[in-house]
Amino acid sequence: MSAQEIIDAGQGILPIVDTCKLLGISRSSYYHQRSKKPSARALKDTALMAEIRAVFTKTRKRYGSPRIMRALRKRGVRVGKKRVARLMRQNGLVAEEHSKSLRHYSHTSRHSARARTPTICSSASTGETDLASCSSTAHLRPGGRSQSNSPWDARRSSHLWSAPRRSSPSRGSIPRPRE
Repeated sequence: MSAQEIIDAGQGILPIVDTCKLLGISRSSYYHQRSKKPSARALKDTALMAEIRAVFTKTRKRYGSPRIMRALRKRGVRVGKKRVARLMRQNGLVAEEHSKSLRHYSHTSRHSARARTPTICSSASTGETDLASCSSTAHLRPGGRSQSNSPWDARRSSHLWSAPRRSSPSRGSIPRPRE
């Protein structure tokens, strides 16, 4: 809050002379500042702030200064990110973090689109599983691929595979005393 705003707010409570003395400014500088016209930059900032507010409300208060700057540049407004950030900060515009429950995911699961691969026990024409013709389905995975007992399959599932143990002690270990 500037000194001029403080003096204007307390005009009915204290005389301007006393308020200027409390703030440590001269009365003539207060009146000079009050009669002064806004600068060209201040006028441009006011116009730019109207555009920033329009983009900010259009994006449901979710865009921060970098994205608002890009949106303004797409509209043809020449502006820098620090100026947009300064104006947003001065006017109290802060992007809201939206809730995770409002997110809409656009991807679909690949599981539903995957074609069913024929297995040994399924009929090629109908795609139905005929359990009577199968001797055992224990060796088959759900996708129709057969399981193997290779060590590479065990390594793929990290909870089943453990690192090989060394027979020699590691470098940091202390040798036991001989008896």
